[in-house]
Amino acid sequence: MVTAAPTPDFSLSATPTSRTINQGQSTTYTVNIARTGGFTGGVTLSVSGLGTGQTGTFSPNPATAASSTLTVATTATAATGSRVLTITGAATGIPNKTTTVTLVVNAACTIGNCQN
Repeated sequence: MVTAAPTPDFSLSATPTSRTINQGQSTTYTVNIARTGGFTGGVTLSVSGLGTGQTGTFSPNPATAASSTLTVATTATAATGSRVLTITGAATGIPNKTTTVTLVVNAACTIGNCQN
């Protein structure tokens, strides 16, 4: 009996699944990469779904370890509201994988509208 070699692959997940910040603040998510089938290569990460005045960066990128940190920064005039961000991982020869997180951006705290 011939046993087929395992197929190199990976999956993505992120924690926490939701963050809430005010305009002008930043937050982080941990992107976990589970490699299977003997895959040991780097995974290049990207994020989509960010609003005006919001940026996302990964460290490290490409990720060669089991995780990478996504930092989302917002400007003082960033779009407010809830957004679903899609994190995509790409590796040579393997179909792209995605996971999602939620970002809620509230109006910046100014005198008279601060919430505890």
